[in-house]
Amino acid sequence: MDVTSIMKYLIFFSTLVFVVPCLTALGITIPRARYGIVVLLLAATCTQNIGRINFWSLQMYPGPDRGFEITFIDLMALTLNIILIVTRRDKIVWFPYNFWLCAIFFGEAAISTAMAPFPVLCMFTLFKMILTCMLFWCITNCVATGLVPLDAIRRGMQVAGLVESYVCLEQKFLLHRFRCPGLFDHPNNVSPYLNLLMPVLLLWVVCDPRISRLERRLTLALCFLMFLSVISTYSRGGI
Repeated sequence: MDVTSIMKYLIFFSTLVFVVPCLTALGITIPRARYGIVVLLLAATCTQNIGRINFWSLQMYPGPDRGFEITFIDLMALTLNIILIVTRRDKIVWFPYNFWLCAIFFGEAAISTAMAPFPVLCMFTLFKMILTCMLFWCITNCVATGLVPLDAIRRGMQVAGLVESYVCLEQKFLLHRFRCPGLFDHPNNVSPYLNLLMPVLLLWVVCDPRISRLERRLTLALCFLMFLSVISTYSRGGI
């Protein structure tokens, strides 16, 4: 094991042992801190290559998932799930809206895994699906139980879009890269990510009368920057 791998493990377990309990205690005792944790979680979705660790990795495998991977996002979701169980146990929606669709999809994937010639490769994706369902359950209940206002979701998406756009446009106009990968490991991953954020934010700021005129204009400008970032990837599917 090289020095880089050792440092990654040290950082991961330090975060798990110290940061997660501290943020959990903060979120339980100080309601306003929960808003910041949700924003941090959603903003971290653009940092695919930062704070992730593989406990069993097959880097030569060319598939979408190359190991049992845990990221900083999963640790933040764990933090919020503990806060939810402690502070909103009586209001938790244990099976959120459309959660059964996730269960059906997971069941089909599990059946495919049982019949696959190399099941361990499929288990990488099954593991990621479990973490994704945990994240879906977390965000849904954060809003459904009133743990945080819905505005926290929008703010996290805005921060994520701003960070990703800044990095992409910096790579394009300052570093003169032909195809900009942003904070992802390939340019093709940037466009589907930003193409999920843009329509939601556009609809939100156009249709929600509670949003101020200043925030509406800034968000529209942000969506334009995200659009330029998608163009800068030269991803045919994304464009």
